[in-house]
Amino acid sequence: MEIIKTEQLVKTYADHGVPVHALRGINLSIERGEFIAIAGPSGSGKTTLLNCIGALDRPTTGRVCVNEQDIDLLDNSERARLRLHKMGFVFQAYNLIPVLTALENIEFKMMLLGKSEGERHELAMRSMKELGIADLAHKKPQDMSGGQQQRVAIARAIVNEPPIVLADEPTANLDTENALILIDLMREMGRTKNVTFVFSTHDPRVLERVQRIIFLRDGNIADP
Repeated sequence: MEIIKTEQLVKTYADHGVPVHALRGINLSIERGEFIAIAGPSGSGKTTLLNCIGALDRPTTGRVCVNEQDIDLLDNSERARLRLHKMGFVFQAYNLIPVLTALENIEFKMMLLGKSEGERHELAMRSMKELGIADLAHKKPQDMSGGQQQRVAIARAIVNEPPIVLADEPTANLDTENALILIDLMREMGRTKNVTFVFSTHDPRVLERVQRIIFLRDGNIADP
């Protein structure tokens, strides 16, 4: 079943008055449960495409549909609800709240979803156990390694079992061992929970393990 679709997706930025064509008419279809990568050199449009799919940015022209709904027709509050309830995000910089523990970082998303304190704790701990980081529950980000912080970020992304997880260069700051562990953990989650994982990456360690690669060059889908 198709969960994400883009039609003639165009995104143009203005850089000091000069137009920058980040995306030039992207047509893309992604099925529920796929484990895919958006690849390409720096400046090819990977992150821009991910941001448009994730309702973090609006296209200049064209459409992005999630579950057959044109998300550009949603107002800002509706787009925020879509991101909160239907998507999980994993960023290269982790984006953990430094004053909160790992458990509190994960529970914070549950609080936004209106879960009770007991349910927040139960779901957050379950998510951490699945990723093998339950022992980090009461540690703050500065007391964790990069690999540990990224696992916490992934636990936060998948804690409410969203149908879509978008990951922007999730392994860029990790050594090979930790990168492979995380990729395999996410792939298993995609298989067992039918979650759609879409990566923006140029990391060959990720590309070797995905089901499909969408290669971008100069804002267009191209052959690798």
